[in-house]
Amino acid sequence: MKFFKNIFSIICIIILCNLSIYSQEKIYNLELKVNYPIIKGIESTITVTAKDTSENIININTVKRAWFDNNRVYLNFTEGKADFKYVINENKNYTFIHEDIIIEEKINPIPLWFSIIPPLVAILFALLFKEVFTALLLGIFSGTFMIFVYQGFGFFKSIFGGLFSMIDTYVIAALSKDSHLSIIIFTLLIGGTVHLISKNGGMQGIILYLSKYAKSARSGQLVTWLMGLCIFFDDYANTLVVGNTMRPITDKLKVSREKLAYIVDSTAAPIASVAFVTTWIGAQLSYIQVTIDNLAIGASAYGIFFSSLKYSFYPFLALIFVF
Repeated sequence: MKFFKNIFSIICIIILCNLSIYSQEKIYNLELKVNYPIIKGIESTITVTAKDTSENIININTVKRAWFDNNRVYLNFTEGKADFKYVINENKNYTFIHEDIIIEEKINPIPLWFSIIPPLVAILFALLFKEVFTALLLGIFSGTFMIFVYQGFGFFKSIFGGLFSMIDTYVIAALSKDSHLSIIIFTLLIGGTVHLISKNGGMQGIILYLSKYAKSARSGQLVTWLMGLCIFFDDYANTLVVGNTMRPITDKLKVSREKLAYIVDSTAAPIASVAFVTTWIGAQLSYIQVTIDNLAIGASAYGIFFSSLKYSFYPFLALIFVF
């Protein structure tokens, strides 16, 4: 009899311990955060944070199952936070359910076609003001203003929120990425080098040399095109060097700035993307390698890149119509 009493006591202790652990795990709340901007039809990120009764983040690292808009999602918590992806298609209240926790969130996605408004605003004001920096700032502001409007803020709050978020959210976020900083620094260095060459007379020497071959508008455009083919290592360097070098010559030959911009742009990124050694090749090979891994193709990324070059001459046929 004593033996059974001991067994019963042990079972009760185990049950009480499990109930205690279960109750400790249940003493938390979940906070749902929608990461704006939310674009209709585009996969968006939603963050779930586990907090205690004092609103402090709980350091949990586990996988939990939940439901969002009647669809099952899995929350892989790391230090109390978990992200999951979801495609928002409608303007409505979305329900998040995890065990006995129910959260309703009103989500108003931005229509996809609204994404063309900021560049259109920037182009419009660039044409009106004849100045680029103000136009770019207004284009960015139009985008941040729409984001605040679709989050449910009023007109005036969206204006001030859009202005402040331009700096504290989007500009700082862009500058915090290594890839963006490398582009900015590279462009500044190339621009400084071009300006230095111009000041010491090197640019004038190039212009005088090329003037021998650019006698008419047609030949001037052809020289511009050939220079674009020669400077192939980077599209930004191509644009800065060729544009600044050929602008005095094409102005003298009565070639419009729009035609010069078209030729320079047509020989910048297109050439950099198909040349063998450029600043583009590393990124392109990484994209090709991802596809090779996904499709399990027995080939090298560089081999596929070279095989595709036989089709790369077709874009250059469009330049025939320029001259």
